[in-house]
Amino acid sequence: MSKIAVAVGASILLLGAGLAAAKDRTFSGEIMDSACAKEGSHEAMMKKAGLTDKGACARACVKIGGKYVLFNAASKTTNSTTRPSRKSSPARTWK
Repeated sequence: MSKIAVAVGASILLLGAGLAAAKDRTFSGEIMDSACAKEGSHEAMMKKAGLTDKGACARACVKIGGKYVLFNAASKTTNSTTRPSRKSSPARTWK
């Protein structure tokens, strides 16, 4: 009986520590397609396709295989806007 009580107590402590460690993160940037984000701008793609709207450019690039990403121009970084599969990232949790 005491082994069960110790196991339950340890489980509760570990669960509580895991929940307490989770923190909200704030991201900033522009939603764009992965191809334009790699270039750092929609400019080249818009000129090539004859487009004048950034949103239309992103939608056109996604239609031909690009992915939506969050691009931060200040740091030149991208963050995926899709959830990873559990197989590729089992330790990460998404809400």
